[in-house]
Amino acid sequence: MSSSLDTHLDVKALMEMGFTQERVEQALKATNNRGIPDALEWLFSHPVADNNSGQRLGGEASSNTETTTEQNTESTTGDTNATSGATEGNETSSSSGTALSLKCEECGKLLKGEAEASMHAARSGHSQFAESTEAIKPLTEEEKIEQRKRVQEKLAERRNQRLEDEKEQNKLRERNRRKTGQEISKAKDDHAVNEMKRIADERRREKLEEKRLKQKLKEQIAKDREDFKLKNQSQQSAATKPATTASTPATATSAPPAKKEYDTCRVQFRMSDGSTLNSNFSASDTLFTVHEYISKHRTDGRVDPFTLSTTFPRKTFQDEHMLKSLKELGLVPSAVLVMGKMQ
Repeated sequence: MSSSLDTHLDVKALMEMGFTQERVEQALKATNNRGIPDALEWLFSHPVADNNSGQRLGGEASSNTETTTEQNTESTTGDTNATSGATEGNETSSSSGTALSLKCEECGKLLKGEAEASMHAARSGHSQFAESTEAIKPLTEEEKIEQRKRVQEKLAERRNQRLEDEKEQNKLRERNRRKTGQEISKAKDDHAVNEMKRIADERRREKLEEKRLKQKLKEQIAKDREDFKLKNQSQQSAATKPATTASTPATATSAPPAKKEYDTCRVQFRMSDGSTLNSNFSASDTLFTVHEYISKHRTDGRVDPFTLSTTFPRKTFQDEHMLKSLKELGLVPSAVLVMGKMQ
């Protein structure tokens, strides 16, 4: 069965052809809403006459008060409807002045009743109607065929128009879909470009920060080397001066000796291949200085990064220990440092 929307459109189309809403709904119901062609076939095969003839839908005519004639009536489409043939009773009614139809005074068209007059007024815009004693003549067989032909042409035209509208709607939807796809693609490209710019900015900042830290470390190393050089010079000058003797009070002999302060540190390195290397450093030298020294003088023939650690207590030095002095790290006056593989 057709949907409610299709049924509504069928009712509207059939009413535009001149049928009343009651007749259209009855025809669609009788044909189980199978569409306009079946409804039209039912309407043509079940004609209805005017109220004076007494004819029922699809039935036989009843006797009139004066004369009884057998009438066969058929309904019409468009702007005309079939009525019963002329009978002696109708002639009597016409001669007595009884209104058999309504006539449009603007175009002269005969209409069956008020419902058809309302539909004619809605379609044509005419508003002047008058009662008429002229009976509506039934359509001839040729007129019926011509009427059916016009209805079929109109249906075909409406069907073609509907197909054209659907094509236009499909084209519009396709254009909208492509436009949406292009917008989504452009948004993705913009997002990718912005993400690449963000990553590039982060890398640039990281490189600048790394460069700044390296410069700071180089300056610290240069300063440590200068301090180490000055201390060595001061120690050498102090060793050349003659030792002075002084009398020690008797009370001083009984005092405990002061703790000796060491200015140098002897470090033994254990290489990755088991060999060892000994060297002396200032107590104020940083672990970075020691690390640079062993990098230049290692005897295991390797150049890969390495770590330094003590044997007892076991401790592996990290990056945060590189700028601390050997004295701060507890490696004075001597220590053993073991080279390890960088993790």
